[in-house]
Amino acid sequence: MRSALYALRRDLGRASEEELLISDKANVTLRRDALWIDVHALDDPAEASRIRTRFGATMPDLLEGLDLRSADDEFEDWLRVQRSHWRDRLEALSEDPAPSPAQATARPPAPQRHISVIGLLPSAGQPADSLLRFQADTLLEQLIFGVQHLVSANINDFRESLPGSAQGDSLGNRPDIFLRMACGSYGNTAALRLSAYRGTDNSLLWTLSADQLDKARLDVENTGLARFIGEGIDRVCHTLMTLDGAPHPQVISPFHAIVEMFRLDHTALDALKLELQRAYDATRNTSYLSILAYLNTFTVGEHWQSFSREVAEETQDLIARVEAEQPWNGVAMALAGHAKGYVLHDMLGAELLLKRAVEINPYMAISWDHLALHALYTARYDLASTASRRAEALGHCSPFAFTYEQTRCMIETLEGRFANATEHGLRILARRPRYGAALRYTAISLAHLGELDRARDLIGRIREMDPDFSANWVDQNRMAVNDETGRLILSGGLKKAIC
Repeated sequence: MRSALYALRRDLGRASEEELLISDKANVTLRRDALWIDVHALDDPAEASRIRTRFGATMPDLLEGLDLRSADDEFEDWLRVQRSHWRDRLEALSEDPAPSPAQATARPPAPQRHISVIGLLPSAGQPADSLLRFQADTLLEQLIFGVQHLVSANINDFRESLPGSAQGDSLGNRPDIFLRMACGSYGNTAALRLSAYRGTDNSLLWTLSADQLDKARLDVENTGLARFIGEGIDRVCHTLMTLDGAPHPQVISPFHAIVEMFRLDHTALDALKLELQRAYDATRNTSYLSILAYLNTFTVGEHWQSFSREVAEETQDLIARVEAEQPWNGVAMALAGHAKGYVLHDMLGAELLLKRAVEINPYMAISWDHLALHALYTARYDLASTASRRAEALGHCSPFAFTYEQTRCMIETLEGRFANATEHGLRILARRPRYGAALRYTAISLAHLGELDRARDLIGRIREMDPDFSANWVDQNRMAVNDETGRLILSGGLKKAIC
């Protein structure tokens, strides 16, 4: 790599006296502000006019002369799309009159839109393997289904017709991003690649690949596939929330709300509750009702406010409305199910909702995680462990992946593996020092290991948030564990740490 950087610096140094390539131990950065790049200059009307004058009738190819034979498939796909887009834009320049100076500086306002739009492009793959292409399309649909549970997004499906060919398809309703799934077959193994393109200019945003997948097990039980789909959901959600030029929603998205919740800033939770209520009033989307019910589990478990009958009654009302209005939303079912078990202690009703959640979309990490928690509370540790590992695989890149690790910490504690539980818990607390569940279970595990001073330090941090915290939490069902052996582990650890 040193040799490559040296050669790049040497070659780039000929173009400018400025340092164009900056590198340190973590990053290699090209200073775009010091370069003039023809592809980007087309976005400026005045620059575009100069480019048209310069080229005239001659239309050079993008990266002309580049030998593709030595490039990999992903780069070939990217370059093919970019060359097509480059030709389209140059052709548009040759057809349009040169802009006046006033036109060059004044751009028409972009159409206002408050729901993201995702365009699905035809899948790419070996023509002979039609079954694999069908499976790839199905997986893309599962991924998009998961995204729609977390952000407000409409889908334009161009897998049968290319963008621009459908009546009414114009730049005004052009997708914010395009997604395409590619697949390849190599004997008994398959490879998948998801590519995301910016809707405004077809530029490649990112790609995500999974190789060496067993073709006979292309389902959620395949850990490699689960990691691929789970990361794809998180990447698409994050891209829609941060993409320059994309519509900025007037209300908080479900994805953003859950991320904000797990920042565990107690001073911001009241404001978040008001924001969720405002979002529901504006959209009538019952996803927000499930998140409000879920927020009440923080009242109980995160030492935010005192538990009260009013909290239980509010939670019950919210869950009833979610069940009546949105029984097909997997994330809503998972959040409502957790609230039903944790706040209302209706374990049977909670299990029905949580099982429905993973049936609706088996590729949602948050659904598997809460099914794992429910199995933990009801002492079914085999199911808890299976569901927890599935959640960790699906959510390994999630902004709240640490909560899936916390579920693993809880399982280890209640199964008596206190050293493993402590390792998980301390790692979580290094990132989220106010996370109540991690503080409690890590303190309990430390106490059972005989490290009472460290356990008492964590209990002290809990009491800074909740001065009334005590071992009676177990007897009051505020830790939601119904198994007697598990309750003895919890209460015994807390009594050692508190006394």
